[in-house]
Amino acid sequence: MRIAITVGVLLYFYVGSAFAQQSAFQSGDGQTSIYLNHSAATINLGDSKVSFGYINRHSERKMFWGFEVFGKASSGVTTLFSSNTPKIPEGGGDFVFGFYNPFNFSTGDHPSLFVDDWWLVDVGYSRSSFYVSSVPTPIDSANRAFDRFRTVTAYNALVNGYFAFGVAAGAERRNNLDDLTQVMFETVLVPAPVGSANSVIKTQSGFLGNYREYIAAPIYTDLLFILPPKVKIPKLDYQIGIDGFTRSDVAAFNRSTDGGLGIFLTEKGKPTSVVGGLSVSWNGSKTTVAVVASYNFK
Repeated sequence: MRIAITVGVLLYFYVGSAFAQQSAFQSGDGQTSIYLNHSAATINLGDSKVSFGYINRHSERKMFWGFEVFGKASSGVTTLFSSNTPKIPEGGGDFVFGFYNPFNFSTGDHPSLFVDDWWLVDVGYSRSSFYVSSVPTPIDSANRAFDRFRTVTAYNALVNGYFAFGVAAGAERRNNLDDLTQVMFETVLVPAPVGSANSVIKTQSGFLGNYREYIAAPIYTDLLFILPPKVKIPKLDYQIGIDGFTRSDVAAFNRSTDGGLGIFLTEKGKPTSVVGGLSVSWNGSKTTVAVVASYNFK
């Protein structure tokens, strides 16, 4: 079982009403289809990512827009404490634009269908650097850079105070590092003298295997149920949310589907304000556990 710990620290900056920041209803890989009304600065220890996001929406207009910039220190929280685990520095950004109440389900002819709903497009780019080879090779020859592009469209709806859902789909350029073997590359800088076993070497963590880049077709879904206020943890004035989710890649190469379930605490009467939670996802014999904590600024 792989355990990923995700801690979100949210810092809000907004003009008018901020809208559609990616939510804390996350699976173990940090993915979600639910975008909520928060701008945020986030620290994600699950994949060692620090990000800042800003969303701008004025109450007098439907359209909103925003951006997110992020940096990623390594391939996971455990690599922060390990010198021989591959580090994958990565940095990038996303631009988001969309519309609140795009189909007039929340107002107008259908005032009671949804409490709130929104549609958006998320376009992103990032660049990472790592070491990978399928054969023994000098360290410098194994160094490689990867440019990740993605476009995702999402639709979210808050049906009432107890039920919300999200659907997201798009295309993303990915690689198969997760399927390769973590190794240590060594290059001899000063050979051992005759009669001695001592030498000087340079080491670098990386990956061994047939490296490949491909276009993924991610599809994410979330069904969120907020339990009635009477169902609560003693001495905690929060409501309990249950999130059933799927995380799929329907592209021909590396096709996969993960399912999962999360239990979250939300502020009473505010189902979009997550305090923290636990989610478990699985794909065959692979299980991922995520612990999520967040702070919502008023």
